[in-house]
Amino acid sequence: MKKWATTQFNEDLSGVELIDVPDPGDPGPGELLVELGASGISITDLLLTTGGMPGMEHTLPHPIGIEYAGTVRAVGEGVTDIVVGDRVCGMVDPSFGSAAQLLRVPAADAGKVPDNLSTEEAAALPVAYMTAHTVLHRQGNLRAGDKILIMAAASGTGLALVQTAKAAGAEVYGAITGTAKADAVRAAGAVEVYDLGADGWERAVPTLDVVVDTLGGASWQRSFDLLGPGGHLFVLDATSTHDMHIDDPSLVARAIELVVDVASKGGRLPAALAGRAP
Repeated sequence: MKKWATTQFNEDLSGVELIDVPDPGDPGPGELLVELGASGISITDLLLTTGGMPGMEHTLPHPIGIEYAGTVRAVGEGVTDIVVGDRVCGMVDPSFGSAAQLLRVPAADAGKVPDNLSTEEAAALPVAYMTAHTVLHRQGNLRAGDKILIMAAASGTGLALVQTAKAAGAEVYGAITGTAKADAVRAAGAVEVYDLGADGWERAVPTLDVVVDTLGGASWQRSFDLLGPGGHLFVLDATSTHDMHIDDPSLVARAIELVVDVASKGGRLPAALAGRAP
């Protein structure tokens, strides 16, 4: 079968090629064989494809894609809630990649795609919305009425965070670069959207209970300063090359919870995408 993979690291993505690989074989107990309909490509894929994530060394060719949507072609023993012909979506082990004609996946990790979603839309859901759910509910314990700021709110993960926080009853604020995407962030549920390029925009922000900072680096000191006592700061998917450092003795006194996605620390965007932050 065919699979998209990185055969060499290049800034212009020319190292991504369609290669031949063995079929995954019949599904085992508790597994599905899925014919790919669409594969989601995230910023992580772009960083890995261009060699832009220091410390993440892979044997080439390296598969791309983590999330997928497609049609079930066979089910393994013990699978009862999903049948042949169902559309499903989910995530795969990054070492295999989701941009392949056929995928063999655990049925427990696949979800049925509702009729009102296209296959392409479903393929774009897992990473962004599972991230949002994990940050806001499993780690952040977000409550109705909490004031939350989403940095880079117009990105895929940013919009998922805005929608998920709004659904939980939070008072949601967004911050983006420029104003072109402000309407989209408001439509997702933000009551106010700030331009990161405007002088003094932080002064208009109310005291916050939660900040989710997907920029990292020099940004997270500012995010920290916007929190009230007992607030939560989450730093994830950081592509900034600045050192992440908060020099503030009040971290403990203010009972701030700080959670950092250290796996992404030190990443850099490919030159072709530089300056296009959401």
